Amino acid sequence: MIRLGAYARRWTSSAVMAVARHVILNRFHPEIGAHLKNIEYVPGGGKWRSLDIAVPPADPPYPVLIFMHGGGFFSGDKKLLTRVCKCYAREGFLVFNINYRLAPEFVFPSQIEDCHLAIRWVYENAQRFGGDTKKIFIGGESAGASLSALYAAASIHPEVAKQILSGDTIPRDSIKGLVLFYGVYDFETVLETGFPDIYFITHVIMGEDEDLYKKRAALASPLRLVNESYPPSFICSSERDYLHPESVRFARAIQSSGVECEALFFDIEKYPHAHHGFITAYFFECTRIAMEKSVNFMRRQAGTGRHHSQLANI
Repeated sequence: MIRLGAYARRWTSSAVMAVARHVILNRFHPEIGAHLKNIEYVPGGGKWRSLDIAVPPADPPYPVLIFMHGGGFFSGDKKLLTRVCKCYAREGFLVFNINYRLAPEFVFPSQIEDCHLAIRWVYENAQRFGGDTKKIFIGGESAGASLSALYAAASIHPEVAKQILSGDTIPRDSIKGLVLFYGVYDFETVLETGFPDIYFITHVIMGEDEDLYKKRAALASPLRLVNESYPPSFICSSERDYLHPESVRFARAIQSSGVECEALFFDIEKYPHAHHGFITAYFFECTRIAMEKSVNFMRRQAGTGRHHSQLANI
């Protein structure tokens, strides 16, 4: 039943996202240097193992941002983040916008394996597009944030990487930071958040058998894998989001390990529009603030100095 429900929800989600993508969220794109689409990071990988590249208008070299879409691991598409990625490119980052295979056809660890292959491809090819592979940032929204955080955990835990990835991660020293928007960071505590359909969403990706679920949750929950070697992180969420406790707990875990973590949490009264998924809605003040803060975080970590942001003008 969960599998059938996933297909039904994916169809509904795809229809809604198509309207949002074309009518609402992807209007008024900023001018950038170039936008390259549908590059396969796995030969013959097709739509779901491909990426888009947003190239800055300035001269290289550029710090690199690898960004991953959300959608509960069973829906979503990189196209939903086209404008977001172009905005980051306008700020001087070479942005790789990643697709990955979806549940229920592909369950854990298929999604993190695809992200691993995409990140490896970026690491080996970014210089061709002007990217500095010593200054790589990894991030995403919702499920994309979860995958980014898990990949970073695998980069400091070879025993975890061995179980969920087909090869070694890129060098930890190349990962200068994470940019995470309202993700899931522990697959057991998230069941207590009250997020709509959270049991369904998590069991689509992790499996219906409870013993198998617990075994996979132990590998897929970056909150349990944080230590002093974890990358510096920017974590953003809103009190209005049912998943908010996940971001609060994860930020505390990173800070407790002695690693730099900048947490941006939007007050439920002051920012009523900061619902789950707000980073794609360019017309909200919380979105502009979140993007500006994340840009400043990455610039500090990359050592690129301070620049005047163009985000308020696009």
